[in-house]
Amino acid sequence: MKIRSKIAIMALSLVLVTTISIMSVIFIQLSKMRDDVEQELITLGIGEAKKVVYNTQLMIEALQSEVEQRLRYDLSAAFALMDHSGPLRVDKQLRNWLATNQYDLLSRQLQLSELVLDGVTLRGGDEGNTTDLFIRNLSDVLGVTCTLFQRMNPAGDMLRVSTTVPTTTGKSAVGTFIPAVHPDGTIDPVIGQVLSGEMFIGRAYVVNDWYNTAYMPLYSTDKSAIIGMLYVGERQSDLVALIKAIEGIAVGENGYVFMLESSELTEERQLINPQQKQGSHCASDSGYACVTKEILDRLVNDGKLSNSDGVQVVRGGMGLLHDNPEMADKIVAYSYFEPWDWVIGVCYNHQNYGSTQNRLNIVMRRSLGWICAAAFLWFSLALFIAYRLAFEISSPLERAVVAFQNVGRGDFEFQLGEASGYELEQLYKSFNHMLQNLRQVTTSRDQLDVEVNARRKVEDQLQQTVATLETIINEAPLSIIILSVDGRVVRWNPAAERIFGWTAEEVVGKMYPLVHGAMVAECADICSLVASGITLRSKEVQRYHKSGRKLDLLLSASGMYENAKFTENMIVILEDISDLKKVQRELEERKELYKLLSSEFKSILDSIQDVISVIGPDMKIRWSNHGQRRWNLGNEDQPSSPYYAQWNKDKSRCNDCPVIACFESGKIQRSKVTSPDGTQWGIKAFPQCDEQGKVINVIEVASDITESSILREEAMRSARLASLGELAAGIAHEINNPNGVIVHNSPILKEIMNAVIPILDEYGEAHGDFPLGRMPYSRMRERLQKLPDHIIEASQRIKCIVDDLKDFVREEGRGEQQQGADLNLALEAAVRLTANSVKKATHHFHVSYQPDLPLFIGSIQRIEQVIVNLIMNACQALPDTEAAIDISTRFDEKNKTVELSIADQGTGIKSEDLTKVTNPFFTTKRETGGTGLGLSISSRILQEHNGSLHIESFPNKGTTIVITLPCMQEV
Repeated sequence: MKIRSKIAIMALSLVLVTTISIMSVIFIQLSKMRDDVEQELITLGIGEAKKVVYNTQLMIEALQSEVEQRLRYDLSAAFALMDHSGPLRVDKQLRNWLATNQYDLLSRQLQLSELVLDGVTLRGGDEGNTTDLFIRNLSDVLGVTCTLFQRMNPAGDMLRVSTTVPTTTGKSAVGTFIPAVHPDGTIDPVIGQVLSGEMFIGRAYVVNDWYNTAYMPLYSTDKSAIIGMLYVGERQSDLVALIKAIEGIAVGENGYVFMLESSELTEERQLINPQQKQGSHCASDSGYACVTKEILDRLVNDGKLSNSDGVQVVRGGMGLLHDNPEMADKIVAYSYFEPWDWVIGVCYNHQNYGSTQNRLNIVMRRSLGWICAAAFLWFSLALFIAYRLAFEISSPLERAVVAFQNVGRGDFEFQLGEASGYELEQLYKSFNHMLQNLRQVTTSRDQLDVEVNARRKVEDQLQQTVATLETIINEAPLSIIILSVDGRVVRWNPAAERIFGWTAEEVVGKMYPLVHGAMVAECADICSLVASGITLRSKEVQRYHKSGRKLDLLLSASGMYENAKFTENMIVILEDISDLKKVQRELEERKELYKLLSSEFKSILDSIQDVISVIGPDMKIRWSNHGQRRWNLGNEDQPSSPYYAQWNKDKSRCNDCPVIACFESGKIQRSKVTSPDGTQWGIKAFPQCDEQGKVINVIEVASDITESSILREEAMRSARLASLGELAAGIAHEINNPNGVIVHNSPILKEIMNAVIPILDEYGEAHGDFPLGRMPYSRMRERLQKLPDHIIEASQRIKCIVDDLKDFVREEGRGEQQQGADLNLALEAAVRLTANSVKKATHHFHVSYQPDLPLFIGSIQRIEQVIVNLIMNACQALPDTEAAIDISTRFDEKNKTVELSIADQGTGIKSEDLTKVTNPFFTTKRETGGTGLGLSISSRILQEHNGSLHIESFPNKGTTIVITLPCMQEV
């Protein structure tokens, strides 16, 4: 090979090795920088995804707390309204049911005793059934689904006998039941907690879907057993506002927030996200939903999902789903929300996260292109120079070789010429000089390499810093805008495009587009403050969207400085809080709605006649709708003292207090109490428990049963008196029969005696005195003469008593009431009827009849009833048998009336009670059986006769009662 070719190849080899080395270093550094930037983007993306998952979970937790609190109040209101409507009991009547298990949909026939609510039997889906209408109305008022369950068997299966929960066909779910034990052998949590006597609040499967529910046990009338339960709830899928709020969350350019709902009953998981709605398939989701679902299904199978704590992150191709190449670039951040069995997470492809990596790839490809072009030009130039240099070096050598060859051939005359001689003479010197120059070139090249590497390193660091800042600005969720002091836009990041609608091309270099009208002056003030060195943080402002609508924003602004000198630019960071402000406004509206509902609820409670009171553990009255009537306290006095102090003044004397018993037992208590004013109350005490089942308050419902109790007692008394009157009439009739025989035979006996006595006299004269009826005839003879007269007198007396008794109980007609009657005869009959009571009450009973009394107009039986009642009252008022009763009749000629006066030496009547003794049901002898109706009825009878009743009484001295009746005619 010629030396020219060797020199050219050597030069080209050196250039090629240098070029390849530099290119390799550049490629390695670019690849490493790309990996570092990609890893940084992944880290930022994971952090943002965790933040989104955490904020979403906080939002769901707040909603869960609100839903459970609302359901607790709805269940308490539903139970109170149902209990107020009437008792729930189990009837002896049986009814056939076709019961369907809500889990495996298997049906079976059974017979259950019918449930009766407020006297109405539950008929399932009957349209006219009052109780079913009550459940539907309750559901409409509370705005939730309601169900009344009946216990099917001792195991605790609960049958829906009245409900507003729909089936899949939209019909009522009456006839479906919740089994105490699921088909897989697990115990139903709702049934287990209700059968233990506790309220269940939480998520539960209802008929065919998941609901947020509240269940309360229902007891039998004697509180011995649980006969059913009451339910209120709302479907979880109806939480539209929550799903829409989650769908509106953006995660990078292609990420999305999802909620994974676990449903063991349907043996599948439903994925809720903006790209795949419920009911869609994975094929329509561009692979993202399928990836998320497959990743989380594998986590569930490994038992790593429900046990996770906090926000977890999984990546495809990192030991998880490594067998699926499509998932290598997928990242999923998730958190498990146990109360609703939901998985909340974010899924995105880290290879496509943001536009920074795309721009980085473009810059790298452009740099590689320029480097390759420079290398090609350098190689071409080196090739030209190498061949040129080789030619210049090899030409003298070739001529020298020719000269050496000529010399070798003996051509000593051959001349190389000056140029050739010069080259040969200067060969070593030139070669040394070339070596020296080569050393200088090498040294210069090494120094150049060091400087190039140092500069490249600085440039790489600067480029990395710029790329980082670009990434932060472009990928930040907040709007970052750089403005000049004259209001022109210098920088407009993607978040600003997304929030305000203008693209960077539309606004960069132009005037700030977000303000106009009154906002211009505000913006100018902000610019002045920033230009003066003031930094603004989190200032609430409003700016315009491209569409013209206003946005609520948080503004932070600061000047931009270089070497501590203001650069005439400022950076403005805007955070969109429109959704937050909207939520705040909705909360304010809901607060006002709650106030309205509270006012309406209080109005409803105040309109209820029963007294409803809330009593705390300190036995103080927290609230009462009729505190004045029940406790004799105003609203401002209710919490001032324990309620038992209003009556008993001592807690130790309140032994049978239903409120104390309710606090101690935690069960509903019933009792009857009487307040100091004589009012009788029917008391029901209901426990109000917290989540741990501890009684925190007792709700007392008090019903005024005074009148009803008195009416009930009077009705029973009237029934007994009516029965006694019928019995007395029957006895009188039966007495008349044997007494008629006595009356009929007594004259005959008298004639017999008159005829027998002369015979007995003759026998006595002939035989002397002889015994007759265990007595000597001489003593018996006088009795024999009087015996028939005594029998006749006694039979007449019996007849008078029987007639008086029959007249007393006989119902007179309107015609009889208009007849004339003798007051003395009415008094005589009343004295005969009360003779036994008078004999037991006093030894000093005096009756004075004024002769020739004129008749009065009316019924003698009803006036006789009045006199009997007044005589009995006088007997009951006497302290002992030495106290006297004086009764007299008289005629008032001036007023043309007849009067009857009854004066007793009894205990008398208090002056404050004297005006109330004729009121119905008022009595001072209730403990001894008084009803308060005697004087009231007597006064009414006298008013019907146009008469009057006058009472004069002095305590511990006696009472005088005068009845006055108008005469039928003048004397």
